[in-house]
Amino acid sequence: MAVIADWVLPARNLGFASTASGASSAAIDLRHLSNQVTEDAFSGSTVSLTSGESLRRIAEAYEEAAVPNWDGYGAAPVSAAARAWAEFVVSLLPTTLPPPEVAPDPDGELTLEWYRGPGRVFAFSIRPDGRLSYAGMFGRATSHGTEFLENELPRAITRNLARLFAERLV
Repeated sequence: MAVIADWVLPARNLGFASTASGASSAAIDLRHLSNQVTEDAFSGSTVSLTSGESLRRIAEAYEEAAVPNWDGYGAAPVSAAARAWAEFVVSLLPTTLPPPEVAPDPDGELTLEWYRGPGRVFAFSIRPDGRLSYAGMFGRATSHGTEFLENELPRAITRNLARLFAERLV
């Protein structure tokens, strides 16, 4: 959890004013930081097209599910923290990977998924605390578990992405 703390704390020192929306200063700071990451990605020439597309998909999923009951069945809203973690994950992914499909989960998480065909898929959900719950199918083999984000992608995530996209990571 050190990364999100390091990532958020500098933003708190930038003097963002609070609003009458009832959001905490940390939530406001996360929103500003998330918006800045997205703006930088779309305006910067150093960000790959894959990263820009991934950030766009994250922003769309977040906007779709940022309010309680967004699915009409009592779903929890996706938090700004889950969005910020998802954007951080994208910054860590190899630029040779295609952008993942991004979808909100009813429990307030964001899911990133790569589908390569029948029996070849890998996905992970990102919680607001940086926990990743992952599952993959690689032909007849499967993999699943839980990891926490820190300064880099957990080894289990990179291994599973390599299993799915071996030819793209060379």
